[in-house]
Amino acid sequence: YTQSDGRVYRVRSRSAVMAGWGMVAKHIVPELPAEQLGALDKYRYCSAVYINVLLKHWRPIADLGLHEMYLPGGYCTWMHIADPLHVGAYRPEYHPDKPTLLSMYKYIYKPGLDPDGQMILGRMEMESKPFEEYEREIRSELQHMFGSHGFNAAEDILAITVNRWGHGYNFFKGPKSAGEAEEKPYVHGREKFGRISFAGADAGGSPWTQLALQQGRR
Repeated sequence: YTQSDGRVYRVRSRSAVMAGWGMVAKHIVPELPAEQLGALDKYRYCSAVYINVLLKHWRPIADLGLHEMYLPGGYCTWMHIADPLHVGAYRPEYHPDKPTLLSMYKYIYKPGLDPDGQMILGRMEMESKPFEEYEREIRSELQHMFGSHGFNAAEDILAITVNRWGHGYNFFKGPKSAGEAEEKPYVHGREKFGRISFAGADAGGSPWTQLALQQGRR
């Protein structure tokens, strides 16, 4: 489909690479063998929440000598001060007394449940939670971490954005019994079918961009 003329075109080629979201590959290429379709159907994704907090300054964090932080058991277990973006000759101010972004990440798991149950309940929690509750969690966590070092959530937080990914990150924890290796559905899911090859991060069993590049080279 092209926006220039609003028409849909059919393209022919000698070969193709299916590098989109792994779980939809079975719908785009429904002619796949049953075993491969079954492998693609086992792909599972946990919900992820990406949060950006605009800070008036980050002096308390700098005074503690921190940049990347982990908080086991916290609402967001991983956060970091954003690296300054350099484009050409542009060099932004990067100083603890100047505004910056604090990026926070939350991955929604439901320990003890099977992957299907975790997927469903994770999306339900994420989508039913109003912004006010996200904001309350974020402000409370940052105040708890840095309040005693001079941070004031009411004054020092200028803005918050919450990006919700219902299918944010894949995870492949296949069933296994004693003495058996973990099932890896992506190994079968990425098998070449005729002239169609499969790439993308899912084909490497990881959500990371570097895996997507590696699978493209493969």
